[in-house]
Amino acid sequence: MFSSLMLLAEDIVIDGTLEDGTDPMSEFDKNFDQVSNTVNIGFVVVGIALVVILGFGIFAGVRNYRAAKRHGMDPFAVETELAGRAYNSALLAPPPGAAQPGQAGQPAQHAGTKTERLQEIEDMYRNGAITSSERQRARDAILTED
Repeated sequence: MFSSLMLLAEDIVIDGTLEDGTDPMSEFDKNFDQVSNTVNIGFVVVGIALVVILGFGIFAGVRNYRAAKRHGMDPFAVETELAGRAYNSALLAPPPGAAQPGQAGQPAQHAGTKTERLQEIEDMYRNGAITSSERQRARDAILTED
């Protein structure tokens, strides 16, 4: 066993230095310091990335909040308000004279003048509730009515 230890440590002198006079632990310490520095830099980069992502999220949230307020909507219920406006719009109203579900034999109420309905379509388009192609189809349908 002693001979195998001698083979493993044949380059090490008794006082803990190599034959060329360098300390093997100093080389280990240098490598450890490099790894430690790399890990520290990694933590800093990841921290900065998280701060940037959080900052962007806050920025986007504030912009959405202001846009919803500017358009007269509750910022915390924008999707529900848009769905409600679309549901109650003249675009989804049944044609005049058609019975509404659950009200057999009762005619539907008129949804307003053509001008009002066109204005409602424009408002829905500006608020993002309908696309430009839906807007055009609805405008065409209103303008071709008798």
